[in-house]
Order: sequence, then structure tokens, then C-alpha cells
Amino acid sequence: MNPLRTNVPGETWKTFLQVVLGVWLAVWFYAAVHNQYLIRIEPEHFTVWHYKMPLITQTIQITAYLSGAVFSLILIGWTWQRRALA
Repeated sequence: MNPLRTNVPGETWKTFLQVVLGVWLAVWFYAAVHNQYLIRIEPEHFTVWHYKMPLITQTIQITAYLSGAVFSLILIGWTWQRRALA
């Protein structure tokens, strides 16, 4: 018996994806708004108060953020495709 394939009464892929996507969007929105308020209150917050991480350049950091964004979109697309085929 594979526990990942068992049916849970009242739970569907649609409700699962709605919750995951809703939480992901809420966290993204909070982070974006929070950063904008921080920049308006204290413009030097990200340049003075945050130390530079060793061996991390801006290019590596941008690549890491974009990779995370692309991976999450691929994961969402993959789950929607599996849902459509099921």
C-alpha cells in the first residue's frame, strides 16, 4: 500500500493546489510590500545593516532567486499537467 496514493475524503488536488498557491502568493506579497516599506523608512537598510555574505556576488544571488522562481513555476505546471491527465 502506497500512502501517497490513498484517497482522503474531502481532499482533492484542486483544494490542495488552491491552498499551496494561496500561501505562496500571500508570502510573496508580504515580502514585496515589507521590502518597499523598509526602503521608504530606512533607505540604507539593505546596504549598511546587512553584511555582505562571503563568496556571494550579486549575479549568484540573482541566479539563486530566479532559479527558485522558475522551479516553483515548473512544479506548479507539472502538478496541473498531472491533474489534467488524471
